[in-house]
Formats: sequence, structure tokens, C-alpha cells
Amino acid sequence: MKLSIIIPAYNAGKYIRRCLSSIIDQEWHNEVEIIVIDDGSTDDTAKVVKEYTSIIYLYQKNRGVSHARNTGLEIASGDVIWFCDADDYIVKNGLSFAIDHFWDETIDILTFRSITLDKYVLTTWKEPHEINGQIITECNGIAYYCQHSPAFVTCQLYRKSIINTIRFRDMTIAEDCCFNLEVFMKNPKVRAIDTCIYRYTENENQATRQRDKLKCREAVDGYFTYFGIVNDFIQSQPEIEQDLRKINAKRSTSFFSRVLSAQYSLNDFREHVVNKLNEIKTTPFIPIGKPQKVTNLILRHPWLYPLTSRIYNTVFIPYILPRLPRN
Repeated sequence: MKLSIIIPAYNAGKYIRRCLSSIIDQEWHNEVEIIVIDDGSTDDTAKVVKEYTSIIYLYQKNRGVSHARNTGLEIASGDVIWFCDADDYIVKNGLSFAIDHFWDETIDILTFRSITLDKYVLTTWKEPHEINGQIITECNGIAYYCQHSPAFVTCQLYRKSIINTIRFRDMTIAEDCCFNLEVFMKNPKVRAIDTCIYRYTENENQATRQRDKLKCREAVDGYFTYFGIVNDFIQSQPEIEQDLRKINAKRSTSFFSRVLSAQYSLNDFREHVVNKLNEIKTTPFIPIGKPQKVTNLILRHPWLYPLTSRIYNTVFIPYILPRLPRN
């Protein structure tokens, strides 16, 4: 088996050495190909990567993480694909342990666990000395997606033949969600393990952290794309409609937080959000909790939006959101 690791990098000079070292230092028992796609960096990313002579390095003009990953997929020669972000890392021998113990020719996707290292967790965080784990489930991809709805591509190993022609869409946010949705709906054989080996590290430049109103409006458009794809699958597979609508409800919390930060005018909110959600047949969201109930209330009564948005951006974003647990 040959593993291709695809790492998009944009101005990652501060972090990427840790990422690459954590991969290279694994005790590999299989062939590994590391591909770094430099997405137009203007810092010393290229210099750092070129210190590692065994790594495939490719520079492209800045076109975003989706295009960078797609470029990596086009040149990857491995049987198995793993996506890693340049500012994250893998625990010592964690990925090699997962592959040696849990990957075999009967499965198409291996999922594992991660932990988010924000500034609060890092004050007390210590890496475990031992790696262990066990298989927690094996099932087909549709059943797994309906139960767990994996949002990120960094916690899965994918057989390349399952990905086939699926590619990342050009989106500011939720590109992982769309990719996973399309791959898992092909109904691959999935094995999930409880080994926690990926370390997601937060920094202020990440798309999921940015609250600039224009970036948030781009993110809202990305979620519209995702909800639209979900609706297409609902039309073709009505037997899983309720499962997919519950997933939409879970995604709606992150989606509506961007809507609130996008600071639309009342007319734009009605036209661009309320009408668009109705058009792609996404609302009302299933009220699985208070966030969905509040979202549905504001969508039914758009005049509530301006005041809610102001409170959200002046109180919740600066004082509450940074202190919410990430794990």
C-alpha cells in the first residue's frame, strides 16, 4: 500500500515544520508520498519545505485550499489519500499505528479522532505517552454519515478509488462538508477507530475563525451550496431524508452564526437568506435544540435579525465565543 499525504499551505512558514516533522518521524512500514501544495505563500513556506528533500513541493498562485487539495489529488500516486493542514500535526507514530493496526483491503475509509488545541487547552495539555485504540464501528458509508456527519477531511483515510472524480468545491468554508457528503454517499465500507491522533491547532487566520462580514457572506454562500447538495441527495434517496435534515439542523448553528456576523440589511437578509433557504427547500430546520428554534424564529420573523445580529457581534463574538470549549 502507498499512502499519499496532501498538505495545502498558505503562509504556513511558522507552523509547517512541526507538521512535516510529525509526519516524517512516524515509524512507517509502508510507502509514503508527501505532497505540499503552496497556495501562493509570501512568507518563508517554500524555504522551510525545501529543507525536506523527500517532499514533493508545488507552487501555485493563490486560489484557495480547495484548489490546492484538488491539485494534490491530481498528482497523488498513492492507493490511499490523507489530507493534513499545514498548521496541524499528528501525534508521534499515531498515523502509522492506525494504518498498521486498522487498515486493510476490506475497507475504503478509516476514520479516527482528533482534538482541538486552542489557547485554553494548551495551558494544561500534555501529549499521552502511549497510543492505543480499538474498532468502534464498521458499516457502510451512508449509515455512517447519517449517524456521525463527519465535517472535516483530516480525520479520514480515503481509498483513492472511492474518491475517483470527486473534487473539492471552490468555497470559503464547508468545502470539507461537501466533499465528505459526496464521498460517503457513494456508500463505501467504513471502519471507525477511537484512536485520537490528529491535533487541530487554532490560529487567527483560519477561515473558521474569521468574522469579517465579507468573509462571512462568502461562508454563507458556501453553506447554501452544501444545503443544496444535501437536498439533491434527499430527492434521490428519500429514505434517508430525516437523517439528512437532522444533519442540516446540526450544521445550521455554524451557518447561522455566519449569517449573524454577515451584518446584512433587513432587505438583504430577507432576499439573500430567507428566500434562498426556501428556494433550496432547507427550512425550517428540525428543532433539535435551542439554536435551531432561535434560527427558525428569526427566519419566520426577519425583523428580529438586525437587533440579534448587533447583540451577537458586540457581545457573543468578543466575549463568549473565544471561551467556548472546542472539544
